[in-house]
Amino acid sequence: LLKRKMRELGFVVGLAVLIYIGAQTILSLLASFSLKALLGKVFNETDISLIMQIILQVTSLGLASVFVLAYCNSHKVSSLTIVTSVKAKAKIIFVALFLVFSLQLFLTLVLYPLLGLNYDIVDMFEISVESSFFTKIIAVLTIAVTPAIFEELFFRKAIIDFTSRYGRKFALVFSALLFGLLHMNLSQGFFAFILGLIMGIIYIYTNDIKLTMLIHFINNGVATLALILPELWLALAGLLLIASIIAGIVFFIQFLVKKSSREKLLSLCKSRILGI
Repeated sequence: LLKRKMRELGFVVGLAVLIYIGAQTILSLLASFSLKALLGKVFNETDISLIMQIILQVTSLGLASVFVLAYCNSHKVSSLTIVTSVKAKAKIIFVALFLVFSLQLFLTLVLYPLLGLNYDIVDMFEISVESSFFTKIIAVLTIAVTPAIFEELFFRKAIIDFTSRYGRKFALVFSALLFGLLHMNLSQGFFAFILGLIMGIIYIYTNDIKLTMLIHFINNGVATLALILPELWLALAGLLLIASIIAGIVFFIQFLVKKSSREKLLSLCKSRILGI
């Protein structure tokens, strides 16, 4: 039975990754010539590369997602939905943003400088404050909007829905690991792995892909603003970080005040740590 499950896992995920890489390779070859020929007189090289990236992301991740989700629909697994209220989901968003921003600050200011690594999710594009308004709009679509939608559809919705049949803990770690590996960069991959764990937990316990899409969009959007509108980025990043810290502290205090919450936390610690 274990061998059969592993063959199924290798077949579905392996074929999905092949579809992703194959579509990326083929379309990049076709688009590199056709887009330059069609748009070369109207747009500059940066705009064309950004547009090309949107096409690659939508097509490759879209096709891979459709394949895995189609397989999931024929082999359904019951979903785990614990968090359903709007208030609870709002709390989750603030806490998640606090964790994500705190992790980024620690990596970029402390760990990566010590290891000699560079973390920049937008270093492949030549974007700056001097870029045209059109370039800035396309940059936001390329770096923030498209990945937030299609990466979440594939790595969270499709992969977790499929691998949940092997256990939700396995689905969580596997989807995060795949998310990190497909970034094909050590510094970005490590952060993507941790981000994948956070997003995976949120998706598993809410069954709401829109939440992870929103968090993903805010994370990448703030990084994009750092290049195209640095002054706005400083203000927005500061406000989000402060709001997330305050909200996280308030939510944690509210959690501890409730007797039922304290009992749940104590029971969880006993079962996980003490094994009783």
